[in-house]
Amino acid sequence: MKKRGITRQAVEDACRGTGVLQPNGNVRYVGSSCTVILNANNWVVTVF
Repeated sequence: MKKRGITRQAVEDACRGTGVLQPNGNVRYVGSSCTVILNANNWVVTVF
């Protein structure tokens, strides 16, 4: 993730917040500097 400019701390910050369940079963977490989407198994789908 560091290669794309998103630090581990930014991902952890986003995942500390309350997630929003999406219709497809994924959970979206929004932090101060990035958004993380996890699937039902808590695997990262995307980070932006």
